Amino acid sequence: MTDEPHANLPTLPATPMEMIARAVANGADPMTLERLLNMQERWERNEARKAFNQAIAKARAEIGPIFKSSEVRMGQGRPAYRYETLDDIERQVVPALSKHGLSYRWGTKVPDARPDVIIVTCRVEHRDGYFEENSLAGPADTSGAKNPIQAIGSALTYLCRYTLKAALGLSATTDTDGGEPEEVITAEELKYLRERIEQAGQTEKRVCEEPAIDIAKLEDLPRSKYQPVMNRLALNIKQQRGL
Repeated sequence: MTDEPHANLPTLPATPMEMIARAVANGADPMTLERLLNMQERWERNEARKAFNQAIAKARAEIGPIFKSSEVRMGQGRPAYRYETLDDIERQVVPALSKHGLSYRWGTKVPDARPDVIIVTCRVEHRDGYFEENSLAGPADTSGAKNPIQAIGSALTYLCRYTLKAALGLSATTDTDGGEPEEVITAEELKYLRERIEQAGQTEKRVCEEPAIDIAKLEDLPRSKYQPVMNRLALNIKQQRGL
């Protein structure tokens, strides 16, 4: 007689696939097998999703700061602004993503109803098959002296940059002389800024997308740009009030 109280109990199946194998061995009917197969598919999708999320978290922890290495001059009397190129982003993200079984690619299309709009979709996929997509749309970039093809190419590059950053939850930072990221605003400054944005009837998204700002979220605003933004919003409030 064994000392183990549960030694003679049957082992429970650990996965739906084991349940299917037992069902087949016991002569289960087709309807039962179909339900078990559906359960197996849902289980596999859930496992793939969890593996994707774990891989993204590990990769994000290894991705370094993305510096804005290029500058656009807007002309006489207008402030220049810096931005990160697609090369800047890929140089930082590709090694970490590849290490953890992640890859990305883009798809593009032009809606029949809006031939003047380009839609770019970034798909980030894990080696287990799970993927997530992020899409942005915009018109061709006709600024400057671009020909029609260059205008489309410029818009595509812009949308590729932003869909990839959005898909991975990334932002860019201004490079300083010491090569370190610029300090961002404090929690208290963020609170005051949000209050000022609301008073001015604007949105955080609109402020973040200003050419001179160009950040993914308000929390990434460099402290050097805090006061200029507050001043511009204050001016907007005065203009609305007719002062």
